Amino acid sequence: RALYAYPLDGRHYNLDNMTTYRLLSDLVGGTSGYTWISEFDRAQNGRAAWRALVEHYEGGGQREKRMSAAVAAIKALPYRNETVFPFEDFSRKLIQAYRDLEGTDEEMTDFNKVKTLLEKVQINLPRAEVAKSHVRQHFRQDVYGAIEYLGTEFADMFADAITFKRGRARG
Repeated sequence: RALYAYPLDGRHYNLDNMTTYRLLSDLVGGTSGYTWISEFDRAQNGRAAWRALVEHYEGGGQREKRMSAAVAAIKALPYRNETVFPFEDFSRKLIQAYRDLEGTDEEMTDFNKVKTLLEKVQINLPRAEVAKSHVRQHFRQDVYGAIEYLGTEFADMFADAITFKRGRARG
């Protein structure tokens, strides 16, 4: 209660409010975000500038865009092997899409996250199928554990491709 009972007026509030505005202005200066706080430039109202940024970037339209982009990213992400698209990049993009869906109508349960991960792994090798089966048995609701396990398995499976790719990059 004490944290939310601070007065929004007085000398200390005004100094902090101006400091907040200056920090925000420095962070978003030269970006499209400055457009949303520029009206508070004269008064240097950090609280109002912060509210304007939150309203714009967390508002309904932006949330819908992020949700649509995340759903499209999940649909478009296949993993076939290390030479084309490393598992690290694949899993990072998949986790980011899952995070973008949090708090929306499209949010996925942990079980569905693991299920989608396994569907997106499109490797037709017996060893890959064994790894996917292991994930179904031991990581049914742990997407991070599943990613860690599969990452280790694929690194071992595609060790030659990883070594070749690293060597080629240095050359």
